[in-house]
Amino acid sequence: MSIEGEVEELARSLLRRRLCPPEAPRVELGPAEVERMLPHRGAMRLVDAVEAFDPRSRSLRARTWLGAEALGFDGHFPDQPVFPGVLQVEMAGQAGLCLGWLLDDAREGPMDVRVVKIHHATFLAPIEPDTLVTIDAQALDHDGLTGLLAGQLWREEVLCSTAIVEVYFV
Repeated sequence: MSIEGEVEELARSLLRRRLCPPEAPRVELGPAEVERMLPHRGAMRLVDAVEAFDPRSRSLRARTWLGAEALGFDGHFPDQPVFPGVLQVEMAGQAGLCLGWLLDDAREGPMDVRVVKIHHATFLAPIEPDTLVTIDAQALDHDGLTGLLAGQLWREEVLCSTAIVEVYFV
């Protein structure tokens, strides 16, 4: 099967199951801990907290509150504001960085990575202002040079978007 075929098969699987299992061990890592994991600051830090981490499935569950003042809403469909898709992919990527940090026991500071490719992104339901977003992320592959991450954004039990992203470790 070609890489495109594998990505399409994986993308379909993202619609069928949560990446972070419901029984994943609970953790409470708030904004201070998240800032140790991510280089992003201010409005560009799109993850508020990590609430579950499962090293067996190489997955985590994070959350963020998107108030009406959050980056992306102002001017993006002003009469019916929705959170931009590109920022949804970024949010999944940031949750993936938190996951990478937790999987690397020896890590001290934020991970330094660059996005290489967005293999897949699907936008299924809008994310509107004043919404608590749950982010599931799973590390699919990591060879020390690059990594492949899958992410899902949820509004309660509604799957809003999915992404498969490849990163390069600087």
